[in-house]
Amino acid sequence: MKGVACVWMRFHLKMFAFLLQRRIEFIRSFRLKMAQKNTKSGDGSASKAKSVVAAVPAKKRAGHATRRPRADAPLPDEDTADGQFVASLARGLEVLSAFRAKEGPLGNQELAERTGLTKPTVSRLAHTLTRLGFLSYNPRQSTYELGGRALAFAYAAIASIDVAAAARPLMQALADDSSFNVGLGMPDRQAMVYTVTCEGKGPIHLALRPGSRVPIMTSAMGRAYLLGLEPHERDALLLDLQRHHGSEWDELLAKFDAAREEFRLHGFCTSLGDWHADIHGVAVPVAAPPGQRAFALNLGGPSYLLSRDRIFGELGPRLGDIAKQISTTLHLPARR
Repeated sequence: MKGVACVWMRFHLKMFAFLLQRRIEFIRSFRLKMAQKNTKSGDGSASKAKSVVAAVPAKKRAGHATRRPRADAPLPDEDTADGQFVASLARGLEVLSAFRAKEGPLGNQELAERTGLTKPTVSRLAHTLTRLGFLSYNPRQSTYELGGRALAFAYAAIASIDVAAAARPLMQALADDSSFNVGLGMPDRQAMVYTVTCEGKGPIHLALRPGSRVPIMTSAMGRAYLLGLEPHERDALLLDLQRHHGSEWDELLAKFDAAREEFRLHGFCTSLGDWHADIHGVAVPVAAPPGQRAFALNLGGPSYLLSRDRIFGELGPRLGDIAKQISTTLHLPARR
C-alpha cells in the first residue's frame, strides 16, 4: 500500500510541476506579446505598460491573463462601415450554418472552430438559439443539433422553390435510367449546396444528400452555375472566389475557361477528377423564376463507371434536355 501511495504521490507532483511550468510559460508569452504591441504603437506607452504590469502581484497578473478572452474573428460578410448590419444576428446565423448533413450533433468547441467565434460567444448564442427552438441541446453529451424551427424554415424554403418541384420527377427518371446520382444545387458563398438529390437503382452511390456542399470552382455543378449567371453577376462572384482561393486561382481560372469553352460547344460542362480524383460529373445551369437564385443540375458517379464517352455521348445532352424542360415548365428562357 505504501508503494502505491508513493507512486500516486509522485504522479501528482509531476502533474503539478507540469501545469505550473505551462502557466509560467503562458504568463511570459503574454507579457512579451503585450510589450511588443505597446512598442509598435510608438507613443511611449510601452514603458508605462511595463511599470503597471510590474506593480501588479504576479499571482493576480497570471490569473488575469488566463481569463482574458480572445476577440471574435470578423465574419466573412461583415461590413463594419454598414450601420444597418447587425453583427449579433449574423453571428447567430453563423452558428446555425455550422451544421452539416450527416455529420451529427456539435459541441461548443466544434462550433467555435467552424465559426471563428470564441467559446463564450458560441455558448451564449447556442443557449439563445436553443431557447428559441432553432437548436436542440443534449445535456448528457453537451452537444447541439438543429431544432424544429430551423428545420421548418429549411422545408419551407425548399417547398417554395418552383424549380425544385419541377425538376424532381425528371431528375429521378434520369437517376433510375443511368444508375447515377442526380442533384440540384444553389450557391452559398464559395460552395454549391445540394437542395434536391435523386439516387439511381445501382449498388454504388455518392454520399451526397440535401445540405451537402461542393466547391464552386472544381465541381461541375459550380462551373455550370457560374456559366448560367449574367456577366456582371459572374464577374462579381469570380472576384470573391479569387480572394478566397489566393495562390490557387490561376490554375482554377484556367480550368473554368476550359469549362466555358466546353459549355459553348456542347451545352454542358464537366469535372473529370477535378473535385475528387475518383469522381466524374457533368452539369448544366437552370434558370430560376424572377427574384430567385439560379440553380445548377448535375449528374455524378465513380470515374470507372461514368466514362467521358458516356458523358459526352449520352448523359450530358440528356441533362441539357432536362434543364430545357424545367425552363419550359416554368415558362422561362433556357440557359445556353
